[in-house]
Amino acid sequence: MKIWRTTDFALEKTISQPFHNSPSTTYFRRPSWSPDGSHIAAANAMNGPVSTVVIIDRGTWNSDISLIGHESPVEVTAFNPRMFRAANSGPVNSEGGQQWITIIACAGQDRVLSIWNTLNPRPLVITQDIAEKSISDLCWSPEGMSLFISSYDGSITVCIFEEGDLGKPLPLEENVQFLVRYGHDRHGILLPESPAQLELEMKSKEKEAEAPAKMMAALMGAAPSPMQETSTPANIPKPPSPLKTVSNPSITPPFTLLC
Repeated sequence: MKIWRTTDFALEKTISQPFHNSPSTTYFRRPSWSPDGSHIAAANAMNGPVSTVVIIDRGTWNSDISLIGHESPVEVTAFNPRMFRAANSGPVNSEGGQQWITIIACAGQDRVLSIWNTLNPRPLVITQDIAEKSISDLCWSPEGMSLFISSYDGSITVCIFEEGDLGKPLPLEENVQFLVRYGHDRHGILLPESPAQLELEMKSKEKEAEAPAKMMAALMGAAPSPMQETSTPANIPKPPSPLKTVSNPSITPPFTLLC
């Protein structure tokens, strides 16, 4: 797995250790970002001889946490888009603090659906033989209370959770606050469509950076800019003055004076 930065499109990190012995029979290997932006769930990983899903920590990019429980390779992972407050946690200002959890669903070739949260080392839900063939994709509804499951047998199954099954949902505006530290909701960020466009944007930024220095040089009376030197080169001699004819009546015959 390769992590790229969108600020300069440079490679941030290459993660390969969890996937050294991964089987090549998987067609999809869908990762998923957690709703708070702090973790990535990566499918088709291995923990020794066991198929697993690894949770990669943002920043350190360590993969110390594994979700073990599937007999066959896991092809797809999906974090719930909402964060939840644990049902057994205290009020917001209690001494024990407040525990916000994230929910993740995993599925793959064994036709098993497992749902986990960040507080328990064991899955919340395990549903076996939910389809006749391998599960191809997972998708949560925007409010986080329904999970859509597609399979290679052509079916789509919907799991609907009741209030309190996953916890108390975190308000959306508070969820956004978790993402602000990673640059969420920044305006004016456009992805270049080609390398040529990226090069033009870099040149434009260079010119913008040079503009204050040129303005300061002009205010301080520095040498003229190259454009000015080109328009009026100093080594070109000035044209000679026009001829003037002066007549002196005291001199006969009159002569022409060149000045």
